[in-house]
Amino acid sequence: MDPTLLTAPLARCKELTVRSPNHLHHAAQRLNESTRYDFFLSAYACMRTLDDLIDEEFLRLAQQERRQNRSAILNRVSQWETQVKAAAHAEYTARDEDFEPMVFTALNMCLGQSDLKEGPFLRLARSLRRDVLEEELASWDELLDYCEGAAVAPGAVFIYLLAAREEEPGRLVLSDSIDAMAEARDLAHFCYFTHIVRDLRQDSASSSQLLTLPADLLQECGFSRSSFSRAVLRQDDRVRPVVRRMLGEAEAAGGRARQRVKALRRQLPVGKSAILDYLFELYREAHEAVRALWTR
Repeated sequence: MDPTLLTAPLARCKELTVRSPNHLHHAAQRLNESTRYDFFLSAYACMRTLDDLIDEEFLRLAQQERRQNRSAILNRVSQWETQVKAAAHAEYTARDEDFEPMVFTALNMCLGQSDLKEGPFLRLARSLRRDVLEEELASWDELLDYCEGAAVAPGAVFIYLLAAREEEPGRLVLSDSIDAMAEARDLAHFCYFTHIVRDLRQDSASSSQLLTLPADLLQECGFSRSSFSRAVLRQDDRVRPVVRRMLGEAEAAGGRARQRVKALRRQLPVGKSAILDYLFELYREAHEAVRALWTR
């Protein structure tokens, strides 16, 4: 493909990526090869479009409207998955009726030339389908399973971009010795659990459906999801045991992530290991800021 044909698709990807500040994009801006940065933009924008469809458009609807729109949204998730599978094998051809065709045109060029393929993207869709179906996260194990798609999968794409080698111009390949999902997991949990606490008030004000907390934890502290949401908005101190648990789990994940980062650094080029260090520091600073907010 003529690289100039990607100018508009990549511009659309960047527009979607920078719509709200995020740590992965801050770190990705330090990628100094266009192959990797363009790949990041296309992959992140692709994931962002699905996440926004569900979080920003669907879950904020009133209950009756969600019931009425559920089947249509599930069909959109399936359409997104079909387009991802095509792009992962460089077989996507844009049509006007497609889900964000400009984004998938870019993804076709980047993901389609790599050996990453569709795995992380389909994990994201699996988790977000649970949101559309409004399936309760009954336990901590179910939250961790949900995180595999909602948090670990995007992180795995980033780890892939740091660790993969450019086998030929535009084609990235990851060593068999590196498992991107495993390397991303603790980092993703560190970030995600912190952000759950950071966004408690905003999510509670928008819709209790946006709260990502295991039901058994809420029940141990005397809450349902809706009553917890109301308590957060009242600034009720009874929510603090839930907050402490989430921040404690985030801190534990951060400790494990620090060791993961240290070990992975030895397998990365110097420039890429510096980016990984920078990402961890962004997550650490975010965690400290959220902890300070809830402990003052």
